[in-house]
Amino acid sequence: MKWKERLVANPAICHGKVCVKGTRIPVSVILDNLADGASAQRIFDSYPSLQLEDIQAVLSYAAEVARERIVDLPELASPASSIPQSLIIHARQQAQSVAPGERSAL
Repeated sequence: MKWKERLVANPAICHGKVCVKGTRIPVSVILDNLADGASAQRIFDSYPSLQLEDIQAVLSYAAEVARERIVDLPELASPASSIPQSLIIHARQQAQSVAPGERSAL
């Protein structure tokens, strides 16, 4: 799919967000709908000017962005996150003060 033929970013339209060409429908709105489980038909009902090729272009664009960009993902909470920082620092200091040969005995 040649998404560049169907999507455009224009600073004068939707603050420069990538939109379906000829509309003010941001790519993010279509992706949000799909992520929420909306069917293509439901999206077409909400945005009658869209065509199937527009949704395919949005997905193609999203796939390319996912391959090319690094996106910060939220860190998963771990059991260690509930340990007070002062205890973690103390444990690190203790580990550094132990000689390498003694570490296996710990």
